[in-house]
Amino acid sequence: MIIDGHCHTFPHLGLANGHPSEKAHMQSMQVHMVAHTQPTIHTATRRVVREDTLSDGIHAGYQGLLNVNFRVGRNGRLEWTKDGEEYHMQWMPPSLQDMAAPPELMVAQLDFLGVDRGILHNAHVYGLFNDYFAECVRKFPDRLAASAQIREARADQEGEITELRRSVKELGLVALHFQTEGFFVDNYRDFLDDEKFTPFWEEVRALGIPVLWNIRPCAEPRPASYRDQIRRLGVWARRWRQIPSIFTHGVNVPLLSDARGVVTIPDVLWEVLALDNVYLELLLPGHAGWTLGLPVSRGSEIVRQCYPEARGWQDACGARTCRARSGSAPIGSRSTTCVATARSCRMPIWTWCSAATSSGCSASLDSYSRPIRVNHQVVT
Repeated sequence: MIIDGHCHTFPHLGLANGHPSEKAHMQSMQVHMVAHTQPTIHTATRRVVREDTLSDGIHAGYQGLLNVNFRVGRNGRLEWTKDGEEYHMQWMPPSLQDMAAPPELMVAQLDFLGVDRGILHNAHVYGLFNDYFAECVRKFPDRLAASAQIREARADQEGEITELRRSVKELGLVALHFQTEGFFVDNYRDFLDDEKFTPFWEEVRALGIPVLWNIRPCAEPRPASYRDQIRRLGVWARRWRQIPSIFTHGVNVPLLSDARGVVTIPDVLWEVLALDNVYLELLLPGHAGWTLGLPVSRGSEIVRQCYPEARGWQDACGARTCRARSGSAPIGSRSTTCVATARSCRMPIWTWCSAATSSGCSASLDSYSRPIRVNHQVVT
């Protein structure tokens, strides 16, 4: 069985989608797009804009956002107006005409790729979808499973604990998607390892679900903030060893690249991935091609560092052969198995994003609980 470990489905992105209001949703989207790898475009001239047009560049979270009438357009675009000038970002492919991706579209993509099942991820940028995801799973019980999400900045409150319990026990959701960006509502005053969240994590442990971590920087300089968030995840994981964790979205290549374009995974990340309860989703989004160039050959540097005993690896757009300890295994066939170790860590998930639509990801997930053995599929 091939399982896509990272899928998305969502109603129209311009709606409230579980946030208190449409305005609150747009603010969460605007925060997410600050320093995004996709470029900001001056609409009239189509030129790339380097200066910040979404935030003041000084403050993090709500307090740094500029009033620019941030809004959802069509054909994959997000749009805003600053000082009378129109700007946009091509966040999704132009084929996402109506800015919605219903579960039927997700299942059609799974069929097209030859993937058996998909795991739906929550994220504030799309909305808060516990009930919506439960309905998606009810429609396609043999094809989809889904994660829950709460308001991370309010995780110390009983209401969020109750919502998580309801999402798992009543709605049947199978994991928690926890996004450090969710702390933006309080301008990142709190952190994932704060003591006040202890009752929440005790509930997660009691429910027996894994945490899908979406680790993002929360301050400038962003590379240093990213490393600090990873360090805090290590503190958390050492305390909560009975809770399985998946470090989603792979390694943040743009943040870890130097001026020469060389990607170096910091020791603090290796130390976290070496923990028995932490796994890595090795993923490179298609939009990273803007910063890396296409084909995304630098993505193979991450694979080389994560699989040091692999030989003959070339990036997904080139020759597709990975030779690991078990011998040779072609990457690209639908259910090839390759055995390898990631230094001292385990990698039960492999996804390679070829397009940034509702999934667009190739897939493989052997099991959250089985470390080394990984099914590989790469879409070129």
